[in-house]
Amino acid sequence: MKELRNIFGGLVGALVGSSMIAILLALPPTEYPSQFGLFWIIFSGSDSLLASAAGLLSSTTWMLYVMAWIAIGLVTAPFAKSEWNAMRTALWVGVFISAFAVSSTFLLDPSFWTIDRDARNIYLVLQFASGIAHSLLSLISSIPLATLLQKARRESDAPPPIKIETVCQCGAVFKSAPLMCAECGRSLRNESEVV
Repeated sequence: MKELRNIFGGLVGALVGSSMIAILLALPPTEYPSQFGLFWIIFSGSDSLLASAAGLLSSTTWMLYVMAWIAIGLVTAPFAKSEWNAMRTALWVGVFISAFAVSSTFLLDPSFWTIDRDARNIYLVLQFASGIAHSLLSLISSIPLATLLQKARRESDAPPPIKIETVCQCGAVFKSAPLMCAECGRSLRNESEVV
């Protein structure tokens, strides 16, 4: 169940980040096949996020990329229960961004799938490695927020009881909360207390 939460967080982060960078960079709509035309913002944004290294080195776009990666971290942090989960969610962000970017390449150039197998496989490895490496930028904001959320969850949890002890009318003492006394057979809880 935890992994599904991380996967879903990665998907949400990739969708939000791709859309955000496409809007911030004012990317023009790309012509994809008609059934995929509505998803151009996700595909184009993913391509742009995979170019984060170049975008961060540009004096005109570095702030836009920083904003996008911080937003991705803020969106994915609630899906993580700890710092380690934040890292796993960030890795899923990279996987989804890479998958969207590769899908974009295949949709724009269907012959790419039939080109030299070695060149295609190297391209795929580099795309996914780049996506995963860039996704670690989201940890700048997701780890601190995940830590704060984890502390808030701990504080809101009920504290454990200091001592659990049940005493029966017959004098038997139990270090638990049994339903019945093992000595005399009396019921030790009301029916409303039984779960």
